[in-house]
Amino acid sequence: MRKINFLFIILTFGILKAQNSINPNAESGSKLSATAQLYFDLGNGQNLFFPDAEGRIPALVQMKFEKAALPAGLKVEGIFGNIVSVRCNRNEISKLLAEPNVEYIELSCRLNRVHKLNDTGRILSHVNEVHAGLSNGLNANYKGQGVIVGIVDIGFQPDNPTNMNANGTVFRVKRWWQQGNKSGTQPSGFSYGTEFNNIVNIGTARDDDGTHGTHVAGIAAGSGYTTPSNKYMGMAPESDMVFVSIKYANDTLNGSALGDYIVANPTILDGFKYIFDYAQSLGKPAVINLSWGMHTGPHDGNSLFDKAVEILTGPGKILVGACGNEAANEIHVKTTLNNDTAYTFALDRSRNDYVHENVYCDFWGDSAQTFGLNVSVFDTTGVKKLETPFYFSSGVKAQKVVFGNGTDTVWVTLGANKRFANNGKGEMLLMVETNFAKNQRIRIGMTGKGRIDGWNSGQVYRWTSGSFLSKVKGNDFTGKYLTGLSEGTVGENGGTGKATITAGAYIARNSWLDTTGKYHAQNWLKVGEIANFSSRGPTVDGRIKPDISAPGQNIASSMNYRTFSPWILDQTTYASRFLGNTQFWVLFSGTSMAAPHVAGIVALMLQVNPNLTPAQVKDVLQKTAQRDFYTGKDSNNIYGFGKINAFEAVKLLVNLNVKDPLKRGMKAVVYPNPVSSEMIVSCGIFAGKNGIFQIFDIAGKLVSEQSINFDNTGICSLHASGFLNGIYAWRILCNNNKASGKLVVQH
Repeated sequence: MRKINFLFIILTFGILKAQNSINPNAESGSKLSATAQLYFDLGNGQNLFFPDAEGRIPALVQMKFEKAALPAGLKVEGIFGNIVSVRCNRNEISKLLAEPNVEYIELSCRLNRVHKLNDTGRILSHVNEVHAGLSNGLNANYKGQGVIVGIVDIGFQPDNPTNMNANGTVFRVKRWWQQGNKSGTQPSGFSYGTEFNNIVNIGTARDDDGTHGTHVAGIAAGSGYTTPSNKYMGMAPESDMVFVSIKYANDTLNGSALGDYIVANPTILDGFKYIFDYAQSLGKPAVINLSWGMHTGPHDGNSLFDKAVEILTGPGKILVGACGNEAANEIHVKTTLNNDTAYTFALDRSRNDYVHENVYCDFWGDSAQTFGLNVSVFDTTGVKKLETPFYFSSGVKAQKVVFGNGTDTVWVTLGANKRFANNGKGEMLLMVETNFAKNQRIRIGMTGKGRIDGWNSGQVYRWTSGSFLSKVKGNDFTGKYLTGLSEGTVGENGGTGKATITAGAYIARNSWLDTTGKYHAQNWLKVGEIANFSSRGPTVDGRIKPDISAPGQNIASSMNYRTFSPWILDQTTYASRFLGNTQFWVLFSGTSMAAPHVAGIVALMLQVNPNLTPAQVKDVLQKTAQRDFYTGKDSNNIYGFGKINAFEAVKLLVNLNVKDPLKRGMKAVVYPNPVSSEMIVSCGIFAGKNGIFQIFDIAGKLVSEQSINFDNTGICSLHASGFLNGIYAWRILCNNNKASGKLVVQH
């Protein structure tokens, strides 16, 4: 691993003035993301950007409206409504800045490894009852047949036996896009990477960047082949799978706070589009799992990534994400100021392991309000040794400065955006480094008006954890300084999106036997309780997250045998032989493991109804979630709706008989019932026709009448948000036919 030196000038005493910078135009600070500011103002942004052979960098561009004209010459990879994935060089970025239809540009740097966020899980989630549906009152055994499960990740072992069907006769990985592999043919519609599209080239391709993707894929859709009675099968073992490896050839920065941010969101979105397009070409529904997270962004569902996901998803196109693993780390700080100042200590939780301490923090202010940050260094006795001036979000130039006082030195790198187009908020991306971790403490000051939120991801260049504290050894300001929270720690990418199904993690087991027969116990863990690492909501805009919780601690699944190490033997629960190699099933923990539980269960739901939308999936999960002593009776920001219950979710859909509406005759269904927001009207005889949908109150008074258009399966969606809680009657009038029933509205 190479640590990037971002200092160009060393100063022995005093203060180094902020470096003069390139500022492409005075208003561009509102159009450029914080890292894009680093690129323009600090000369290639600390060497973070690795252009391709044509000098181009991945970027997301938000336009004022869909199909707005872009400057000629840009390489367009994907279009997601008014958000466009492009590859552009410096001159083309300057042209984008001058284009009045461009609202925001988010440059991505290098793709990097994921921030890593079965049998027991299948039982806890009642998936085994769905697999044996005919024995449990369902009309079929549901195992994901006819559904595509996509995994966007790294570290896939394609020749793992769990990728076969249950008896080892069918290989189920149908496509694999390695985005960083330049050796073969690119997928149609994309200008980079290599696509593997048959059993031979998929089965022999390699991705030895860890085992994360192998473990995740096994949970979501593995067959468990070669384990006793397929014990370690996943949630949807008869689905087909599509892999996207997001590791890039220029991966020289290891997993870290900065590494997790610069993973190139455009290429993740390209991966989503690739999977959904493939599924659509076959006329099949798809669910995608993203066990990935970071803490750079507004955390309010307004990031370009979250907005693009809203465009990409829809009927039969579902995204499931992990909420994050930071609840126990006090990573989030928030305060509301009235032109005053608040302070907190920012630390890397592994600082004593390194000579230098550094932290990576992202701060967001209130809408239309300017805020400022400064940095101080204290010694272990509480004496302040250094203090910087305040830097404000209204400044559009990125800055890097070094301050020295005797033997104490602090390096500060700052990227700012004065006003993000989607929420009007200012952002300040702050990276701080000191020269003697054991004897120095980093204090951050916040000033301004309105609410300020900050997230500390730990070291800039290493994968660690960060915290905000009111006291650090030798410095106790309890009651005077702010301390970090477990609330508001759901991450960007998988945790904050409005169209993303976000998964939290609870404890699946606390004891096991390894392959040698040795017994291991973690008796302090309570099976069924939320994992202490599982990130908590709410989002900054006040929504409950996660949406649902699933097994996520001590989960047994497949491992990439090529990256197996002896240290993991204690967590290895089974080993088998396949294609002449020893294959391993191991225990891992994280919301990365909870998310594929949910994704696989969504695949079972899509087998029943291939047209489910994200809102409908959430509605069904909410109506059928398990509630117990741990979850409480109401939805909350720890467990979401509760614990996922696959059997009840599938049973609800089966009982609504939405799988094959063309065979239902005149039977019409409105669901979910009770309804809180969106409702589905389904009647096969009305397929492809227009009708009238009427709602009457309990006195028989007509309170609503609207035209409805049924799709070719006899389904349409409506909103109930305008109705008060209560009992109503509904009626459909269509081509001299009518259907009626009762509906409960419960917001």
